[in-house]
Amino acid sequence: MKLRFNSVDYVGNDRYVFNIRGNNYRLFAMIFFNKRTVFVRFIGTHAEYDKN
Repeated sequence: MKLRFNSVDYVGNDRYVFNIRGNNYRLFAMIFFNKRTVFVRFIGTHAEYDKN
């Protein structure tokens, strides 16, 4: 995953955090590779993410 998306961090239990647009935004997703399924749990700024 890091080879394709340099700004992604694996945070455990199939959960990934993508830093977007110079680290101004975050996308938090659960990715199930065996099922080829992605659940986007959050898209927003870092400040919005830190509130939740």
